[in-house]
Amino acid sequence: MNNNDYSYDLQGELSQDDHEEYVDGYENTFILFSVYPDIKIESGNEQKTLNNDGMKTIYLNENEIHSLSNDFAINNGKTITNEIQVNFQKYYEIFCQEIDTRKKSRGRKKAEIGNLFDKFKSWDPKKMRVVKDKIIKREYFNANVLRTFCKAIRFAIDGIIPKGIKLAFNYHDITEKDIWRRFSDLISNNLLFFKDYSDTENLPSGQKSKQLSFNLKVLKDYFENHMIRAALNILIELFFKGTQIDKLQQRFRMSCCKNSKIKDHDFSCYIKWGLLQRFLKNDFFKASLD
Repeated sequence: MNNNDYSYDLQGELSQDDHEEYVDGYENTFILFSVYPDIKIESGNEQKTLNNDGMKTIYLNENEIHSLSNDFAINNGKTITNEIQVNFQKYYEIFCQEIDTRKKSRGRKKAEIGNLFDKFKSWDPKKMRVVKDKIIKREYFNANVLRTFCKAIRFAIDGIIPKGIKLAFNYHDITEKDIWRRFSDLISNNLLFFKDYSDTENLPSGQKSKQLSFNLKVLKDYFENHMIRAALNILIELFFKGTQIDKLQQRFRMSCCKNSKIKDHDFSCYIKWGLLQRFLKNDFFKASLD
């Protein structure tokens, strides 16, 4: 993709992994990327479901698309313009259509979040590069998120500003500082409640746990209380603020592409991270592990 003049080949960019045809778009609609078997199409205030078999869909709404396009512009030193937003939206629509075409052509429905993880690559945070031929396993993803979340709670309990590649944020940024303050205040106002949740010994393989894997039951039990879900959502907001891909690669040990430099990431990279954020906020502790 040529991010400077937007005269890129959309189909070529979308078919880096599998060279398959994509379906012509639905005019004046937002095609919503489905990591589940159904596809939702949102136009205006109406929402319809195609090929619905009772499963759920991860998608981006108009505001999220515009926010991601703005992050793309800012991170690449560009002025936020309507042209960038329009091109980003068009790319998103074709990105989603191409994903659906691949699912149909393979003749097999892949369960839930697996389709989204397939768009990412494993990332080595120490060597700062993609790990070849290493599949991202959902259970490892669960473990990484839960352990990082517990560590963030402990920092808040101790009144310490987080450090390290997973939790460090720009304390000089007013917005990021405010998000951390909200997270820290929620924890400090409910210390006894959150202290128990911060103990990793209560997680699978810990001395206080009988569970051996970070499966769906563990997620459901851990995030059953609304305060825990509220704390997670605040932390996710901090993690994804500005879509700083270099930090996201370190935090989640996964990458949207093989690139490590900020300005090498294209529209599809921002779309993938946007979808992952949506998944974490809404379906992380509910989606099946199949």
